[in-house]
Amino acid sequence: MRFIPKFHNCHQFLSNQKKNAINPFTQSKYADLSAIIESLKPALASVGLGFVQVPVTDMNANGQTSVGIKTIVFDKDNQVEFKAFSLPLLKTDPQSAGSALTYLRRYTLSAIFGIAADDDDGNQSSGRTQQSQQRQRPAQRQQRSQPAQRQQNSRPAQQQQPAKQTDSSPASDKAKQLIKDLNAKYSKLINEDESKSMEEQLNICKITDPRKMTVKQARELYQSLKIFYENAVKAGENFD
Repeated sequence: MRFIPKFHNCHQFLSNQKKNAINPFTQSKYADLSAIIESLKPALASVGLGFVQVPVTDMNANGQTSVGIKTIVFDKDNQVEFKAFSLPLLKTDPQSAGSALTYLRRYTLSAIFGIAADDDDGNQSSGRTQQSQQRQRPAQRQQRSQPAQRQQNSRPAQQQQPAKQTDSSPASDKAKQLIKDLNAKYSKLINEDESKSMEEQLNICKITDPRKMTVKQARELYQSLKIFYENAVKAGENFD
């Protein structure tokens, strides 16, 4: 393909990504879509390439809506069109669709042009690891209260049942850890920094403060990550 030499030459002009956004979940910096596009502009211009990204939508037999991005790279004579990379939506409101499309645009550009998505700051990565280790606390033992007096007709002691969680209850540390583990697995699969993928998922699920995440929000965030992970496995061949 005649575009391959131009892709190769384009890499020589790509600058390091500026970390211009902060992930509220990990407090780490990452490069958003605008930073990636700004770094691509001079590199593509130097080799005479351009690109357009077209949003697409679809609906499966079960009525679930998905959004996707079709990327076309071109020069003055020819063009190459990449298969649309689509993902299903858990919510069909405009904000969720917009966040998903932004994520897909950034992911496809990084994949097509070979932009390294990993965080270059090794100390920052180590800091995230240390924070996650510090958050792992040993389970606390529950103290059992002794009855002040025994009833004449003694009955087997009933264990105190934990308070029943509702959708509005705070998410447990175990649930948050499951989300982090799945996000790490997903980020490794797509060769992307964990903070970037988590930031997009928080936007899709409309979670503004992950520290105050509820049980319902944690469930939706985990389900969204699971869908993205499963579809990334299936769609990986689009960028081979």
